[in-house]
Amino acid sequence: AESDDPLLISGPRGSGKEALARVIHGAGPRARKPFVVMRCGPQADDAAEDAVFGDALDAARGGTLFLDDVGELAPSVQTRLLPLAREISLFSASTARARPVRIIAATSQALDNAIRAGQFRADLFYSLNQTALTVPPLAERRDDIPPLAAHFAGRWAERTRGAVHGFAPDALTMLQEASFPGNVRQLRNVVEQAIGQTVTPLVPASLVRRVLREENEREMAAFDDARRAFEYDYLVELLTNTAGNVAQAARIAQRNRTEFYKLLARH
Repeated sequence: AESDDPLLISGPRGSGKEALARVIHGAGPRARKPFVVMRCGPQADDAAEDAVFGDALDAARGGTLFLDDVGELAPSVQTRLLPLAREISLFSASTARARPVRIIAATSQALDNAIRAGQFRADLFYSLNQTALTVPPLAERRDDIPPLAAHFAGRWAERTRGAVHGFAPDALTMLQEASFPGNVRQLRNVVEQAIGQTVTPLVPASLVRRVLREENEREMAAFDDARRAFEYDYLVELLTNTAGNVAQAARIAQRNRTEFYKLLARH
């Protein structure tokens, strides 16, 4: 928290990367300055995302700029971000001047794969990765579930002035044993839905079981969506390993070139 260096936080979606970034910002010397969030995404073109980055950078002066899903940054924005991350032209590394803004970036994808695919600048990765933290999935830190559930239940009670005091012991055990593929974000949804539906001071296990079943059905991708995601990842890895040689990639995939071109066009 005391550092001005860029920070890269890795972890699956919904694991709490932004929450961790806010805690780090609030514990450091920039705590009274802005914490500005920029959502990076593939839906914006380079020009639009470049303009958004400029606005976010201005708003975060003196504070922290949090780049969510940094691996999705447009190429033009990656180029603009590099000097800020590398201490070039904005200020001298040999002076005691503080950075005009601290960069905290988060990613849910393996950026080394994006680098090999030519989608992310290697020099930017090494600049952001001066300090790296990893947030494990919730399933790997189940001891966090009871205090998180109590926290979300308390926030719900404050907002609604409700009379729910928490979870019955067997309901809490059920939460702690659940898989939560959506991580902390899914846990919060389950807690809020269960508390919103209960008619007793303690949420019973039967209600938690029903809400978990409904949530897991929503978290599971439809078959067609899952197949498209697999095909896309497979093609990226295949073309990376063959350096873009379509004929070689088609042979490895055991598809004729016409069919393989149709796969490429689909994605």
